[in-house]
Amino acid sequence: ALFTNESLGGLAMALAGRVLRCESLRGLEMQDCHLTARDVETLILQDRFPSLRDVHLQGMDLEGLGLTAVVELKAVRELRRFAAQDCNLGRAEVRAVIPLFPALINLELCGNPRLGSSRTESFPWMPTVEVIDLRHCEMDAEDEALFRTSAPKADMVFLSHVQPVESTRVGHIVFSDSESGSDDEDE
Repeated sequence: ALFTNESLGGLAMALAGRVLRCESLRGLEMQDCHLTARDVETLILQDRFPSLRDVHLQGMDLEGLGLTAVVELKAVRELRRFAAQDCNLGRAEVRAVIPLFPALINLELCGNPRLGSSRTESFPWMPTVEVIDLRHCEMDAEDEALFRTSAPKADMVFLSHVQPVESTRVGHIVFSDSESGSDDEDE
């Protein structure tokens, strides 16, 4: 299912008290749909789509996702890919929802600069995650090291605005927004 530029804000209120369940939905992509954290909790984290494997959310303000839920959040057991790009997520939200995805392999959190803003919060344990995309999240090498201890299987990590740290892992990848050989004044 794909929704782009739809005004779906307030979906949680519309679904309140209704039984909505689709056994066959495997992918859900919602871009610039004005969803709130509560809308996403109600739609995705209520076991409405037990076969869901791929969720892509983009361009929404999901601050507080999983932190102030008025309903019990349920695991999305089949989810393999979770992308929440440009959704105003911080470490607290990631810590709250990622444990609900026990089979997660691919985590894409591009464009969430609040992820790099907290030295006091760790990242959740992510034993199954293999690919992580954290470009434009204002993370530095220290953040990367913290993230790596939380995701021991991750062999592909995409970052920006950081300097590579020494790694013995095969497949360590760092993307930077700066071009090599640039004429920076600091050089």
